[in-house]
Amino acid sequence: MRDWSKVKVFFLLILLIGTVLHFLVNLSYFSLHQKQVIGDYSSALFLISLFFIVFATVVFCKKLSGFFKRASIAVVISLLQVFLFILTFVPFAFLDGMNEFFTPEFIQGDQKFGQTVEARFADKYGIDISVERVISHSSYWRIGEEFGYDLIIRVQDELSSDYAPKGSNFSLLSADKENTPFRFSNLQFICKNTMGSDLKIADEKIFALLCSDEGYPNDTLIAERRVREDWTVTSVFFPSQGILWITEIEW
Repeated sequence: MRDWSKVKVFFLLILLIGTVLHFLVNLSYFSLHQKQVIGDYSSALFLISLFFIVFATVVFCKKLSGFFKRASIAVVISLLQVFLFILTFVPFAFLDGMNEFFTPEFIQGDQKFGQTVEARFADKYGIDISVERVISHSSYWRIGEEFGYDLIIRVQDELSSDYAPKGSNFSLLSADKENTPFRFSNLQFICKNTMGSDLKIADEKIFALLCSDEGYPNDTLIAERRVREDWTVTSVFFPSQGILWITEIEW
């Protein structure tokens, strides 16, 4: 009986430590995952919970004898730890979703931010922009799980295949903007300041080019890569104006 009592105490300690650990892991994750750069790696924190579940299961089973008893307890311990992880994850996910929806994030970028966005497009999508360029606009928005990046630059070179997302090629764009692959673009923010985003394009000529209801010039070229069913990155090139617009959106 005394040995069984020790096992029960150890079992309760594992549950208590697991609950605290999973809570701290989720707290750290939801504190970091929205931050630029760091957020891309924040999910690695979940490995801590995974390692603890494995560790707790192995250690507890060593205190028991018999294959059937060990196998049964291993299943019970693992399921309880997974349940505790989910139990601590759900409230954070709900509150985070509500907070993101009611407090959207908008960034009207400066030159430094524009270079950060340019580096993102180069690293993630292989878009290589020549040195001879001027960043005219950069912006970022996030509402809940949806987000978008925009980078508009003036280029002095002619069209280059390096301007296209890796795995895509430029082709002529339809004059009907509603019938283009990037109809889910960020125009509502960079043209209309939707939801008070304050992301409108400052350059009047570029604003008139991108936001005109009359459609784009007949020589406009487009290259799009679908990252996921609800996630695209698109390069739009205006040869006559020497303007390259790269827009990314997850909706």
